[in-house]
Amino acid sequence: MKRLAEALMECESDEQRHEFLIKSLNTLSFDYPDVYSMLFMEMKIRELDANDPKKMSEWLNTSNTSNSIVKIHEALILVKSDDMMVKEEYLNNLKHMLCRTIENRTHVEEVVKICYLIEKSPSLKTIHEILKHLVERVKQLSNDDECSTDTDHFWKVYLKQTQVDLSVSLDNQSVEQQQQIKNDTRVWEKIKHLHFNPLRDLPNFDLKCFGNNHLEMVATAHRRSTLIDQTIVGQDMDGAFNKWLNFCKLKRYQWFFNNLSYLEIVLIDEENIGNLIAKVNRNTMKENCIKYCVQKKICTETKVLLHRPIKLNNLITALDLDVDLDNMSKYMQYIRMILHYPIPNKNCVVDEQLQKDIITVMDKYLNHLMKILSTARFLSAESQLGNIINKYLECILLINGNQTFKDHQIDLLCIFEDVLKNKVLLMRRDFY
Repeated sequence: MKRLAEALMECESDEQRHEFLIKSLNTLSFDYPDVYSMLFMEMKIRELDANDPKKMSEWLNTSNTSNSIVKIHEALILVKSDDMMVKEEYLNNLKHMLCRTIENRTHVEEVVKICYLIEKSPSLKTIHEILKHLVERVKQLSNDDECSTDTDHFWKVYLKQTQVDLSVSLDNQSVEQQQQIKNDTRVWEKIKHLHFNPLRDLPNFDLKCFGNNHLEMVATAHRRSTLIDQTIVGQDMDGAFNKWLNFCKLKRYQWFFNNLSYLEIVLIDEENIGNLIAKVNRNTMKENCIKYCVQKKICTETKVLLHRPIKLNNLITALDLDVDLDNMSKYMQYIRMILHYPIPNKNCVVDEQLQKDIITVMDKYLNHLMKILSTARFLSAESQLGNIINKYLECILLINGNQTFKDHQIDLLCIFEDVLKNKVLLMRRDFY
């Protein structure tokens, strides 16, 4: 098999490689039929295993061994692109494996191969979009032998050094001290990319920070449901989706969404939308079609749903830092937009973290507004700050009209609204 692989790789083009493979398989099937049958059966078994969540979870849970990592790599090649539940299971477990590799620096070379496969495989495009930050970090480890340095030890040394009298110049320090500082500086250069950049990266390696495991919670609720064929109608989400489809100008395609579950809608992409349309048509009395341009728009909108928990998590961390008016305006436009998107109820998700994150964003955002207003001498309705305040109050109205938020969350927002309005009323302004 190794010689066959090497011969195939020596071919100059994919077409030549394909012709050579066909000839090889024809020879094998004719001259060695028993071997060919064994090979065919084994590949069928492996394909079934690759699309069996139980098997895959078993390999991923023991991915600290080289053999399991080899099995995972093969399974990712054989996974079917339209099996959303299996891909969701892969997403969950791969996230754990990549984080464990980053933290423990184990089997880096093998896991890097998996990262390259996730990157280039069309069937894993959805998984790559969500895990691309982790994939990049694992790939960086392969070129970084010194990253295995004990970071806990580094921070102990680093903190000790910060207590050194700063009035002592580098010239007065011993050669040993100077060398230690240089060594620690090199270590910092190697590990600094692991720390949070609020505009690009996710907060840290705590698994709870990756969109609060929102997709896991959705899938868990999906599996726990007693419904055989779940749809948003059965999940009591069709009203929320109806408003969203009006907002997105996709109202005429409600027949399509009403025949899918919340999980299926969240995971819609360019690869599986055709199969989902076919599935809906099989379950209805008449066949409907969706134009290609509309399919692209649907995929764009559902990706906003998919990425919403992660973006909210990034936004929460970004609001812990100083934020200028331009970024505040951009953040508020995003919050205002996603509040028009359906928020899952208890039939779709096992937790209400999404609602909690939105309230947290509104809380942190109010703190920034109050700081800015405390230094402002005059408030104009047409100014950037005035527009931000109007959008913030509009977001409160949108949340108040959403039944998935708890009473205590609504009460808290009413307090936010009163605090902001009272502050504005006490200011010099050009409106009443």
